Amino acid sequence: MQQNSPYAFEHLYDSYAATLYGVIVKIVSCPVIASDLLQETFVKIWRRLDSYDAGKGALYTWMHAIARNIAIDHIRSKENRTAGLTVHNHTQRGELKTGHELNVNKIGLANLVNKLPCKYEQVIQLFYYNGFTINEASRLLALPTGTIKTRLRKAILMLRASFEFAN
Repeated sequence: MQQNSPYAFEHLYDSYAATLYGVIVKIVSCPVIASDLLQETFVKIWRRLDSYDAGKGALYTWMHAIARNIAIDHIRSKENRTAGLTVHNHTQRGELKTGHELNVNKIGLANLVNKLPCKYEQVIQLFYYNGFTINEASRLLALPTGTIKTRLRKAILMLRASFEFAN
């Protein structure tokens, strides 16, 4: 394939996007994250297309390995991010205010956040762990601010219920 041809990239994407998306979504279990990782996969494939060696295997096998590795890397980085999370006293951080540094893993909160449905986990991650504002999360996710607020509130209620059930 010609490296600079937009038609070649379009053909490559049209031919393999659905299949690679399936590979990724099976690993990450979240369609929204899988879509982002699919884009990352195709960027990586396109940049490294010249390193593909047909003698070592089929093009799909090579692309499948890239997609799988990106998805696994995402899962690993997610585990590493939640392994050392702490919650500090932030005046604008809503319901998780505390006067002490609190290791989230000691109370199992990181695991509970990971078990939330994708759309709720996403807003918790953005707002509490990454420090985005409601407006920033709204722009990033291309959703109205009201939707972000609703998801955030529902996520907090789900976490509270899960935490109370676990204890």
